[in-house]
Amino acid sequence: MMSFGSPAWQAWVLDESAAITMVRTALDLGINTFDTADAYSNGLSEQILGRAVRASVPRREVVIATKVGLPVDNLPGGLRPERMAAAIDASLRRLGVEHVDLWQLHGWDPDVPIEETMGAMADAVCGRLPNQTQRFGSATTQASTKSGHTHR
Repeated sequence: MMSFGSPAWQAWVLDESAAITMVRTALDLGINTFDTADAYSNGLSEQILGRAVRASVPRREVVIATKVGLPVDNLPGGLRPERMAAAIDASLRRLGVEHVDLWQLHGWDPDVPIEETMGAMADAVCGRLPNQTQRFGSATTQASTKSGHTHR
């Protein structure tokens, strides 16, 4: 929910009270999928979404997606595996959940081999950091992106 957080981040951002109302209204209308990112309002969007969900419905009744790759808090942007491991841990803490249903790349990092990036995502599903996410994907990826190919 890019629009949740602090107007200090962007003038059009909704504060927590308005965001909680929006989540509850969405749930009442049958919408149960919520997409955010660690960088939105410097992590505050994840915190607000997590609180709104916990106050409204059991966790199993919603699908939570978040993204990784942009700078947030003390983490630089990028998709180095060690940065991604720290990012998923921080997202789970901010959301107050044990796992996210979908963890997405905010975009490709041309300075990191795709194999490393995908390996880090797989680690969060079934590797050395299992069960942090059920699925992974990419929010913005060109069809031409492939092993050995980078773009800016």
